[in-house]
Amino acid sequence: ILGMVSQVTLLPEKQLGIVILSNQQAFRALSAVTHEVLEDALDLEHKDWVEELAKKHFASKQKDYANAKTDTP
Repeated sequence: ILGMVSQVTLLPEKQLGIVILSNQQAFRALSAVTHEVLEDALDLEHKDWVEELAKKHFASKQKDYANAKTDTP
């Protein structure tokens, strides 16, 4: 459904399932939450996923805006 997003991540070998439900389409935000949980579950080195994915998001938007063209009569 437009405007609603879900993300499911399963790690059967760790008996871990992550389900994130959202009423917004901020997919990078969902990914940040998943990455944070996986870091803890897998004892991985900490990384600021919110900052990392926000940087990618805004860089992508800047590129899109730079390439946008307007039709003028």
